[in-house]
Amino acid sequence: MIEDAGPFSVTIGPVSGFPEVVMLEVHDDGAVAAMNAGLTRTLTEAPVYGVDGVTFLPHISIARFSSRLGLDQLKQTLMALRDEQAAGPSFIVGEVRLIQAHLAEAAPTFDTLASYKLRDS
Repeated sequence: MIEDAGPFSVTIGPVSGFPEVVMLEVHDDGAVAAMNAGLTRTLTEAPVYGVDGVTFLPHISIARFSSRLGLDQLKQTLMALRDEQAAGPSFIVGEVRLIQAHLAEAAPTFDTLASYKLRDS
């Protein structure tokens, strides 16, 4: 599964949001989503959340918010940024880390469970 994958290209952006997070989308022609789906099938003891599997959207969280104060303005700003934003930077991913995220109110922490160097074709 992951150890069989080769390096892949990603493009960062545009900006978007989840219910409590401002994030940058990561576009990779489905490479990360395929790894995620394989892991959810294989690691049956791991919890599966509503965003895992075929609907998983790779992303980079850039800000969290804990209040609805100013939420309408935030949504308008994000929509305007999406409309004017060109594609962001692109790069090749050559290593993948399987992490466990510990979500908390202050800030999440992450433990690396395994690292995989992606094989060259």
